[in-house]
Amino acid sequence: MSRRKDRHLKRVPREDLVLARIREVADLPFVAQIDDHYAGMWNELGIQIKINAGTSDCEVIGLRNEVLKCLRVMDQENELLFTWIVGFWREEKNIEVLLPQDDVKSVEDILRAV
Repeated sequence: MSRRKDRHLKRVPREDLVLARIREVADLPFVAQIDDHYAGMWNELGIQIKINAGTSDCEVIGLRNEVLKCLRVMDQENELLFTWIVGFWREEKNIEVLLPQDDVKSVEDILRAV
């Protein structure tokens, strides 16, 4: 990596780096929208991934596992100074919540509205 790019990355807030990477990972045909908010009081980044109706649980779980892997790598590379939570929504229902301590899920699992 060039020194110029390295300096630029150091100036970009880490939550913006995380969001950019999550948007890359979630750039899939069945993802309708990604919203985010930063709760400064709790030092927490919230991400909501809205999924198109009719998307299979298997596809959502695959995305969930990729997002988890991405967030763990980002934390190792950037020493994130905040926590995060990711909600997956389908048809206005929260079908999955991903927290830092969660493990990878099997694609055979069934998602239920939380």
